[in-house]
Amino acid sequence: MSLFENPTQAVGIFAFLATFLSCLLAGRMTNRVIWPWLAIIYLVFALELVVGLRHGLRMTVNDVMQSADFYDERASIQWMLVAFLMACVLILPALYRISKSKLGPLPKNHFAAIMATVILLLLFVLELISFHQVDALLYHISGGIMVIAWMWVAMAFVAVTAALIAIACRSNPSLKDN
Repeated sequence: MSLFENPTQAVGIFAFLATFLSCLLAGRMTNRVIWPWLAIIYLVFALELVVGLRHGLRMTVNDVMQSADFYDERASIQWMLVAFLMACVLILPALYRISKSKLGPLPKNHFAAIMATVILLLLFVLELISFHQVDALLYHISGGIMVIAWMWVAMAFVAVTAALIAIACRSNPSLKDN
């Protein structure tokens, strides 16, 4: 199947590769260690969309649960996992404050890029949980692509913007990188 036969996948790959390049450039221009790490993560996201390991893993987990006659009782575990993921997202702003007090001020654009990346990681995990009601929302078509792709694009946009701010602050010292 051609990449362009699946517009959701194509949009995600493009968004993640653009973010990879932006973070890579920010890392080279700012010498901040965070940007190369984020670049690697976004490259892995793009490769995952090409390969689709999360779907194979989800199917394997479903097969194991069905063979253990546990599949029908999975909803309570799925609800707990979804609640845990939501708690993780809600804790992120508190982590910023803790990191600020322990490590010194972390530039806001760096934190925004980290937060967007963590949200994307949690989104991939949410897909693995495969809660049918959540799947119905994530895989709903809106504007020709699935809602999940719009979420990928939004978080990638945050990370790209943060990387560009870091580059601009490095290029123009009168700008403040926070």
